[in-house]
Amino acid sequence: MSKGKFRIQTVAEMTGVPASTLRTWEQRYGFPSPDRTASAYRMYSQDDIDRIGKVRELCERGLGPAEAVKQVFDAGELPPATAAEPTAEPLRVLPGDAATLVDALQGAIEGFEPERVESLVRSALLVGSHAEAFEQWVWPAWRRVRERWLAGSLGRHHERLAAELLGQAARDMIRLSRPKAPAPWAVIGCFADEDDPGPALGAALALHGRGIRAMFLGPRTRASVVRDAARAVSAAMVGLSVTEEVPARGARDLVDDYAAAIGERQWFVTGPGVQSVAAMVEGAGGEVAEHMADVRNLVG
Repeated sequence: MSKGKFRIQTVAEMTGVPASTLRTWEQRYGFPSPDRTASAYRMYSQDDIDRIGKVRELCERGLGPAEAVKQVFDAGELPPATAAEPTAEPLRVLPGDAATLVDALQGAIEGFEPERVESLVRSALLVGSHAEAFEQWVWPAWRRVRERWLAGSLGRHHERLAAELLGQAARDMIRLSRPKAPAPWAVIGCFADEDDPGPALGAALALHGRGIRAMFLGPRTRASVVRDAARAVSAAMVGLSVTEEVPARGARDLVDDYAAAIGERQWFVTGPGVQSVAAMVEGAGGEVAEHMADVRNLVG
């Protein structure tokens, strides 16, 4: 390997990978492995830069960073001494970093900059898993835009841009992260009057992290659709999402219809509006999982 001569900020500018991400990769995956000066400054070689570029390309195609590093290592691009075995422990991103990217995503949507939105989503995927990218950045920004649209602060075109680009990104994450057979199936949908798929998409990603394949059925999922889809794939679990509070009138019948359609399968309801039906869901044999972390905890 050639001797290191580039400082970390220079490498970040050359590769498009933020310095904070380079440090995270080094700590978590043993890559890259720069030289150190007497003052402990990281110094990267041209070989390091080339390999960082290859890992970034793989991440932008949809791989998580652990798998991207492993592929570059398996291809002989990384020497054994520098490639640490990825751990199963999920990466934790500093709240300040997460807040910065959420703000940037929200700003790009409000500025109606679709190419910048797509670039920022790719940046999120450079740091952690698909589930983490969605949970920490994509969904918070999407939710903020929707709330501002409902409050009249943003136009319908802003809400549609967020739903289209962020929703598509989430669907791509689900497709790329879905466990392979013979992993059990779960079917995931939204309450019958619910047109915001965000929490359902997040639930699908959370289940993928627990080794369960999720089939997303889309917004406004009727009980009959849930029943037929669950039977067709012999689903082990059913998940439903609700973003806004469910009106009291008719809520009991709706929950009972879902419970009857699901039968003996494990099922849960997730999303910001779940507390409006929590007692009914639990009374009908379901479970309440307000956040993605709660969904993960449902799986032993």
